[in-house]
Amino acid sequence: STEHGTECLLSEGLCRTPTCTTFQGVWVFWAGVVIMCVCVCLCVCMCMFSGRRVCFYGVCMYCKKERAACADNGLMEGSVTLWLPDEWEIVKRRHPYQRTYRPGVSARWEKDDNYCRQYVLHRFHTTGPRLLDITDAAVLDYLIGNADRHHYEALNEEGDKGMLLLMDNGKSFGNAFHDERSILAPITQCCRLRGTTWRRLLELHADKSRSLADKLRVILSIDPISPVLHHTHYTAIDRRFDHILRAVKNCIETEGEETVLRGHNIEQEDDVQEN
Repeated sequence: STEHGTECLLSEGLCRTPTCTTFQGVWVFWAGVVIMCVCVCLCVCMCMFSGRRVCFYGVCMYCKKERAACADNGLMEGSVTLWLPDEWEIVKRRHPYQRTYRPGVSARWEKDDNYCRQYVLHRFHTTGPRLLDITDAAVLDYLIGNADRHHYEALNEEGDKGMLLLMDNGKSFGNAFHDERSILAPITQCCRLRGTTWRRLLELHADKSRSLADKLRVILSIDPISPVLHHTHYTAIDRRFDHILRAVKNCIETEGEETVLRGHNIEQEDDVQEN
């Protein structure tokens, strides 16, 4: 998927988005195989319109049957996601930078620039990997324009130390001409980032032969529904990439590398700063 490809470009082999492959003709496959043995929870999200036109809708606060996605002449562009085995227990937690989703009502972090220092750093994320997972996710979310990270999923380990998974990226690549700067709030307010993430961003920036968007374009060129993204989104990715670099550099100039760049866990200093 686009998000998976973007994230793997940013990481050093550690991808947190389930692998997704796109394909066409999905409803031919579903009508012949899946519907015959589909689980009850998926059945309730399926409906019929205009006779035998099969449609489905999601499970969320705003998902409604009236807004279902339907096949066109029996064909529909869809995706198959490599899901996780049942024995891997997943926990869902509220994101500290969740929006209110109420018109005219701002979350505390949207009104208070000291929110991270007064609330996040001191009350919830003084140890462990979680805050750094959240700032890593903010890098990806800003690039793809995903301002809908209201919760996060993670592998269930004691003390909320399990690996964070980026499983809900549906509201991505919307308006290519709008950069939602508030997505970067975990970075601009907390000024913490893994040193490995920062070095990877610098490596991508240093490659003058091909920009981040150009690299992503090559990856997506082999997708069955290529080109996947409109050319305006590639321009947006490179523009937003510069914004991320500037935000982290501002943090480093203000607080210093030793404070901003961390190891795997928030209490660990980046172990290669001195090199």
